[in-house]
Amino acid sequence: MTTLGAAALSTRVYTLNLMALMMIFSLSVAKGMQIYVGQLIGAGEKEVAYHQMFRGLKISWP
Repeated sequence: MTTLGAAALSTRVYTLNLMALMMIFSLSVAKGMQIYVGQLIGAGEKEVAYHQMFRGLKISWP
């Protein structure tokens, strides 16, 4: 069925699960920052929103 052995297959599964966890964390931080920046722009705080956008980008970058 597969050319991978049991150890290689287990390693692949663990690696894919870890990558998925990192991706979910990054996406959730990015979505939260979208809401936060949108509220700041709506409140007229465009300069603060601009700086917070880059802060969120640094946090969510894997």
